[in-house]
Amino acid sequence: MNLFFEQINKKVLLSDDGLIYFKEIIHKRSGVQEKEIQWYDCSKGEKNLICLLLIVFLYKDSNTIFIFDEPDLAMHVEWQRILLSTFLELAPKSQFFISTHSPALIPRDIEDVGFINVTKLKNSVEFEE
Repeated sequence: MNLFFEQINKKVLLSDDGLIYFKEIIHKRSGVQEKEIQWYDCSKGEKNLICLLLIVFLYKDSNTIFIFDEPDLAMHVEWQRILLSTFLELAPKSQFFISTHSPALIPRDIEDVGFINVTKLKNSVEFEE
């Protein structure tokens, strides 16, 4: 998860009680400071990412079929680029069905990934593999 959050100068940490909390890394002339932030102060994209990664992590050891409708909404393009490969790393036995409008979510370097392009033309729908 920190692979994503390091890009925006934040860290995701786990407390001794098992609770997730966040720290923002602030660079100042006097040095680096860390400020704890609450989950509700995170952006929509950050909250969405946390939920998605936790869901995949919780079911990572089962042969789960995940169906996500536009999981990339409100996410930075860099996060979109590594999202699917992160899912596949977390849950290699699982299958992922993902709908998206973002070409950034479609990885170019992953084998074993099939794509279906669905196009709606007037009153008909075309499928293209």
